Amino acid sequence: MILGKGNAQSEREVIQEYHQFLDEQDYNPEILKLLKGAPGVMLRRIGKALDSWQDDEILALFPGREKQAHFSYCAFLAFLFFRDDLLVLHFCL
Repeated sequence: MILGKGNAQSEREVIQEYHQFLDEQDYNPEILKLLKGAPGVMLRRIGKALDSWQDDEILALFPGREKQAHFSYCAFLAFLFFRDDLLVLHFCL
């Protein structure tokens, strides 16, 4: 699931890259905390390394969750897809 062409290659590096991207945005602290927490929550709920995630496991994260969780999960997934094109990513988030 490490899709984009960003510089980071390991799970830890990808999450650090995501956090750095978020820190460059103008989000209030509460939203920033929610967004930064999403990768860890997703990793725990799926129970696998990021590069082993399957589509069905990702989709299983959403049922029964609040919109707030959907928002944070989708933000991280958008980052994974578009991390090589940060201009596109700015419009997604």
